[in-house]
Amino acid sequence: MASLIESLINILKDQSINYEQLLIISKEKRNCIINNDINDLKDIISAENNIIGKNQKLEIKREKIISDISNVLNQERESLTLTKILELIKNQKEYSTLLEVKNNLRNILDDLKYYNDQNKLLIESSLEYIDFSINVVMYKINDENNYYNLDGESALNCNSFFDAKS
Repeated sequence: MASLIESLINILKDQSINYEQLLIISKEKRNCIINNDINDLKDIISAENNIIGKNQKLEIKREKIISDISNVLNQERESLTLTKILELIKNQKEYSTLLEVKNNLRNILDDLKYYNDQNKLLIESSLEYIDFSINVVMYKINDENNYYNLDGESALNCNSFFDAKS
């Protein structure tokens, strides 16, 4: 059992490192979004996807270890969380290390969520600005293409002097 908990701790530490890297990248991404730096943003997204791929592999290993722990502890896999595992190993030497790793991971994930939410708001704001700019330009184009008669009414529906078929 101790070796399974140690393996879980090691995987969680590796995931924490990856999430810390994602946190750094999210901060860089925020600056790219603010500065409208598309080229650096592409590079950052590529690096982000690389780290996410690494974390997905670790997640598969973590799921396997959790499954093994659930079998050893005779617990249902679906109900076995880190908090539950901590309750079950309270008197073992790995308890404090697992608790520390869990708390560290929780803090990193909270920070990562904050920056991802901020980036999402910045992107939405940029899209709204782009949409507004397009609407202004389109209004301006449509306004400039309108012809008015002497009464101030649009003359677009008037018969043209020139035959379009000619």
